[in-house]
Amino acid sequence: MVVLALIYKNKTLDLIFSYQEWIKVHFFLTLLIFYSIFSISGILILPSAVFEILNGFIYATLFDGKIFGFFIGISIFLIFNSVSGTFAFAFSKKFFGKRLKEILVDSNEKMKMLNFIFKSQGFKALGLLKLSPLLPMSIFNYCLAAFESKL
Repeated sequence: MVVLALIYKNKTLDLIFSYQEWIKVHFFLTLLIFYSIFSISGILILPSAVFEILNGFIYATLFDGKIFGFFIGISIFLIFNSVSGTFAFAFSKKFFGKRLKEILVDSNEKMKMLNFIFKSQGFKALGLLKLSPLLPMSIFNYCLAAFESKL
C-alpha cells in the first residue's frame, strides 16, 4: 500500500488534503464514524494499528499539529479503546464463553491456575495481562471470556 501511495504521489496528496478539509468541516460526523467503526472492529477482531494511525491523523488535522490535540486524541482514543474491549469481552462471554472455557481453561493446568487468579484478584491480573505485548488486544478480549471474571 505504501508503494502504491509513493507511485501515485500526487493523487495520494490530493486525497489526503481533501480528506483533511472534510474532517475540518464535518468534525462531529468524523468522530462519530471513526469511533463507531473502531468499536465494531474490536468485536470483529480487526487490527487496531490502522485506527491508531488514523486517530493521530484526525487530531493532528483538527488542531493543526499542536501538542494539545495529541493529548486530546490520546485521551479520547483510550476511552473508546476501553469501550471497544468491553464490547468484545461482553460479546464473546455471551456467545463463546462456555466453549472457550472448555477449550482453554479446562484442558490446561496453567490456564486453571490463571483462572483461579482471575477469581481471587481479577482486576490486578487483568491490568498486568493488558500490559503484555505478546497478545493482541482484540484476541485478548475474546480469550478473557473463558475465565471466570466479571464485566
